[in-house]
Amino acid sequence: MLEIMKFKMKDTYPPPKKLTVRPLRFLVYIDGFNLYKGINHEDPPDLLRLGWCDYQKLGESLVELAFHHAGGERTVAVKLFTAGVSKDTATSGEIERQKLWRDVLKLECPRLDIIDGIHVSRSKDFSDRKEKMTDVNIAIHASIDVLQLRPAGIVIVSGDRDFMPIAEFAATNDVPIAVFFPQEHSLYALPPGVNYSNRVEITYLTREMMSRCRMSDRRWIEYLQLKVRDRSKFQPCLDHELRRQVGQAHSTKPGSRR
Repeated sequence: MLEIMKFKMKDTYPPPKKLTVRPLRFLVYIDGFNLYKGINHEDPPDLLRLGWCDYQKLGESLVELAFHHAGGERTVAVKLFTAGVSKDTATSGEIERQKLWRDVLKLECPRLDIIDGIHVSRSKDFSDRKEKMTDVNIAIHASIDVLQLRPAGIVIVSGDRDFMPIAEFAATNDVPIAVFFPQEHSLYALPPGVNYSNRVEITYLTREMMSRCRMSDRRWIEYLQLKVRDRSKFQPCLDHELRRQVGQAHSTKPGSRR
């Protein structure tokens, strides 16, 4: 008669080696010009200062707001889509201001990925100037990243309706997506009856959200002074900022009330 072999559970055994897993990866795409249109105003006078933004920090903050995810290691890659100005497309002072802004941005946000498009104008005063390639660049980057990187979630900062197909593409590929409008116009909606609505959130980017993500005041007054030199309507912004800084200096003096 054949003996029936009985296999019992081991009492002890060396623990398994821990296998490496990829960290949660989130991707953020910021339509720089669309966002700039939402803050490039002299009224209220503290609105323009929101543009002096740490966009890496903003992206990380929006990921935190938009997604439920387990604790532990994660990465947030932020891509800012914009366009450099040149002597063939720039109004007075723009090249100087943009260089100053980019210098500070590179210094304080070294992880930020800046993707440039171009400006096109056919008029002598550049009144018909348009930014080109930004929409296409965002669409290409987002589509490739969804397919190749399979992120845990993505964020788009733009109110441009041209990005609706990106939201649908991500969601239908099981990648949750949050879209933040930087301007006040009406939110667009998903087509009725779609089966991926639980993977899409469309909402507003607010002043309160951006105020927590400023760069330092390094060269900020210098930038404002250049802005006012070429566009005097922004004088209230400079006046407001100077008053704010005087108030801050006063509040930090010994013996002052805080």
